Amino acid sequence: MTGRRNAAEQAIFEAIIQRGTGQRYSVLGFEGQSHGDSLVFAQFAHPKYSLGLGWPAIAYPSNASEEEKSLAAAKAALDQKRAENNPVAAIIVEPTN
Repeated sequence: MTGRRNAAEQAIFEAIIQRGTGQRYSVLGFEGQSHGDSLVFAQFAHPKYSLGLGWPAIAYPSNASEEEKSLAAAKAALDQKRAENNPVAAIIVEPTN
């Protein structure tokens, strides 16, 4: 249905396009998560092989007690990217078991 790109990648690019041109945007993801098989998502699953986009990745909470820490890390990443004039256009979150 999505051609050569996966749906998550298309959603990211659409979010960036919707925010307009003239600025570089980033995407927030979770460390170690595999959001697809493209190089774009290597940022999160395999940082060693990433494209060097500088997209922030935070730890996914493994239990309820870690949720507040993850939310604080997400807010800090959003604030940092905004301060760098590279705001987050999308946050990639996928269901877990």
